[in-house]
Amino acid sequence: MVKRIFFIFLLCITILPLCSEEAEHNRIKIDNNTKLKIEMDLSSRMKFQFISGYNIYDLLPQLGFNFVLFEDYILSVSQSISLRMKESNPIFGEKPFSAHVAFNDTNVGFVWQPSYQRWRFRLGLTSTFPTAPWTSKTGRFVTGSGRFGEEIFFAANYITDPVVIGGRLSYTFVSPQLKDADSGWIPCILTSSLQITAVLNNNISVSCVPAISWNSGPLQNARYIPGQSSLTESIKLNFSWTESTWSISTELELLHSEGVFFPIWAIAFSSELYGK
Repeated sequence: MVKRIFFIFLLCITILPLCSEEAEHNRIKIDNNTKLKIEMDLSSRMKFQFISGYNIYDLLPQLGFNFVLFEDYILSVSQSISLRMKESNPIFGEKPFSAHVAFNDTNVGFVWQPSYQRWRFRLGLTSTFPTAPWTSKTGRFVTGSGRFGEEIFFAANYITDPVVIGGRLSYTFVSPQLKDADSGWIPCILTSSLQITAVLNNNISVSCVPAISWNSGPLQNARYIPGQSSLTESIKLNFSWTESTWSISTELELLHSEGVFFPIWAIAFSSELYGK
């Protein structure tokens, strides 16, 4: 039933452009001769879950900086914080409300984003550093993995204004946990996704994103622990406003994973700090 609804919505997205507006600017090609640009990104995501009688709200604020060279090369650094708020049922005999906060692992990335006619490409590398707490202690909120990670990804978008069709493929390998060599390497995590976006006007867009992921599992003592695969589907409604040196956007997402729906709300602000 869920997949039927998802594909019906996917069909609707392909029909939406018939009543959408042409953008005032040209999304196919925007001339910009900036050699160096420094941007600051502020964003936050909130996800709601209901698990075993608990209402759980996960808030993920993030601060990032992008160093853009000749519009095609981007070096980025980002740091996020996890804030978890939990409401419990009185029958559990616990505090009705609790909150925990901690830093997440730090990410550093590099992206090359060339373009050709209506095509936009992104080839990048993202490194994850285990800067967040990963060992469980009494009363400690664990947000990190304790592992170094490297992700290599390739993405392509084809613009048929006002529709954008794209896909993304990534490969990730992860080191053993710090001070625990027995935890084993995770040599392969493969993720692929398809995204179809209908741009209704300059400010509103609707997206449909199916994705599949496969995790090889850890390699311990020269033997693999069996991995697993997962399939997700999401529908996104995005509102954005862009000016010459800044932009702001908010997004409502309904994510379906392993038979469970997760409503997600996100907001983002980006500002150009320097351009030459």
